[in-house]
Amino acid sequence: MSAGNVFDSARKKIPPTRVDDLKAGGALAEPMVMHSTRVPVSLNKAIKKLAVDEQATLQALTIEALETLLKLRGKSES
Repeated sequence: MSAGNVFDSARKKIPPTRVDDLKAGGALAEPMVMHSTRVPVSLNKAIKKLAVDEQATLQALTIEALETLLKLRGKSES
């Protein structure tokens, strides 16, 4: 068996995420910086569940949440 076959059989289909939507909306068109913080365990669990339910990454949800908060506060530059 060739090495390629080992990796091919281990491959899983990746479900669609919101990354394409974020790219289309321009959210990922800018250079990125690392932005993280410690959060309570209960909030982390809720975010992980939401990510599974929405088929999104934690990073995509974080970007979306921060953009939404800025828009709600009327401070968005876009």
